[in-house]
Amino acid sequence: LDSAVLRVLRLKKEMGLFDCPFGHADEAAEASLHLCAPHRETARELARRSMVLLKNDGDTLPIRAGETFAVLGPYAASKQMLDIWHCEGREEECVSLAEALAGRDGVTVLPCCPVNADGTSPAITDAELDTLLAKAASCDKLVLALGEHPSMSAEAGSRAYLDLPEPQMRLLRKACATGKPVAVAVFSGRPLVLTEVDGLAQAILQAWFPGTEGGNALADLLLGRASPSGRLTMSFPYALGQLPLYYNHLPTGRPKHGKADP
Repeated sequence: LDSAVLRVLRLKKEMGLFDCPFGHADEAAEASLHLCAPHRETARELARRSMVLLKNDGDTLPIRAGETFAVLGPYAASKQMLDIWHCEGREEECVSLAEALAGRDGVTVLPCCPVNADGTSPAITDAELDTLLAKAASCDKLVLALGEHPSMSAEAGSRAYLDLPEPQMRLLRKACATGKPVAVAVFSGRPLVLTEVDGLAQAILQAWFPGTEGGNALADLLLGRASPSGRLTMSFPYALGQLPLYYNHLPTGRPKHGKADP
């Protein structure tokens, strides 16, 4: 132990840490670099590259110049872009999708169905959803910003069900019933069960928890300023009962291969 500690102390002495413990730390330099424009642009680029286009009918996304669209759902104006492992990140420093789209002609932002930290959502009636969608009746397309609360994923964030919260699904079903093209942006820290979402929406963009510049990055992809290039590193389950699931899992279910069903 003494020999190991001596090596550490010797290295610290050679680096001059005993004479200047904080090295080249400079509070003024930190203030000038923290959230500076180049760093924000890097965060925006990384967020764009992490998002995955799971589905697109070829016409819904990107939203073209001259098209009008409404953005609905709990993440329409939310700054909850950080997972629980955000270290020194602060939600108030994040750019929401609503902020990213501010000032653009033809967009209507209608936040609704917020997700609480325990996974619940405030009750919303069918009549309230109908009133909300009526405000988007003149729009060409609908963008639904859906997902789970950051506290619902990562360590100690196990869930009994991996579907989107039911109030969000009700919003999605009613939005799709309007006959307008619907694109869904999914915010989550894990793969969710999106089987019903896939059957309803014309486009699905997996945004994960994209960080400080998440809103700007998502807007870039929705509006065609950049192409989604992210790829999946894991499988999405069709149903909760399919789990655990990984790419080289050997099938163990019945009936036996080659045997006809009775």
